[in-house]
Amino acid sequence: MVNTFTETGAVPVTIEILQAIGCNEQASELKENAAALRVPTVPSPAPAPASASGPGPGPSALSTEHFIDKNRVELINRVHNVDSILDQLLQMKFITNEDYESIHNEKTSQKKMRELFMGPIKSAGTRGKDALHQALRQSEPHLTEELERQ
Repeated sequence: MVNTFTETGAVPVTIEILQAIGCNEQASELKENAAALRVPTVPSPAPAPASASGPGPGPSALSTEHFIDKNRVELINRVHNVDSILDQLLQMKFITNEDYESIHNEKTSQKKMRELFMGPIKSAGTRGKDALHQALRQSEPHLTEELERQ
């Protein structure tokens, strides 16, 4: 939750999710505990959406789409430090040496990212996407921050 919604946004989103699924007792308990620790339980206002095509994501908009899925095209087109990401994923054991070699041998960063998405990350599911997101934060911090703000 913290990875996706930041430290200040995770608690309000968790409370909202608990309420949405009918776990009101747990939501109230979390709200009380957060208040005791002086953790904000109301999300900070979201920036105004760039387009006027309707309401944009705001405090009550819960996205079930993972960061990696939502930003796939941008990541394919804009990530250039793929080898560093591969190193991290190999160290975290989310890819094998064989995956590493296969992806590393691709000619362009776009082909490397596509191969990474369609192979090991797809196979690893949400845990793999989380690991890739973490690796992206370390290897491509400016890009990741920009995409997380959107």
